[in-house]
Amino acid sequence: MLEIELKASLGGISPQALESALKKAGFAPGQIKEETDIYYNGNDRDFRKTDEALRLRSSRVLTGEVQSKTFITYKGSKVDSRSQTRPELETSVGDLDVMKKLLGKLGYREVMTVRKQRAYYHRENITVCLDEVEGLGRFIELEQVEEDGTAKKEAVIDRLLDLLSSFGIPQSNLLRESYLELLMASATS
Repeated sequence: MLEIELKASLGGISPQALESALKKAGFAPGQIKEETDIYYNGNDRDFRKTDEALRLRSSRVLTGEVQSKTFITYKGSKVDSRSQTRPELETSVGDLDVMKKLLGKLGYREVMTVRKQRAYYHRENITVCLDEVEGLGRFIELEQVEEDGTAKKEAVIDRLLDLLSSFGIPQSNLLRESYLELLMASATS
């Protein structure tokens, strides 16, 4: 599976204007979640050097009936210089604490935790997330997941860039760094 994704800072962008632009573009609001992402480093290689990620995500739905789920995700290296596109494998796990212990027993070390509140918006096969990330601020992520997206990747990136522009977000706000990378950079500066 290929996750074709763009991320941009929302500094200086009005939340009300953005929500209006999303509605005008046909995006329907979805769930609002509180997500806690625990990142790990490999026991046989440094994921920072290989541009990979291993994450445990605890996701709690804040709208409707409150539900919590846990997922483990592997993200491969970014595949281009224009986006955050990368191969991704994800599956649900039953118990966060057991999974943390299991990873520890296998030699994986916790690196950092990223906490955010995320509002989802959907249209066709595109998901837009409006994120408030603890310690970083507000961001937008646009994503389209393709089972075999290599052939369509450039066209999808162009489509997502057009959407970003239609929302009034300049390309100068685009970021290729993950929230983990941004938090690690702010911790060392």
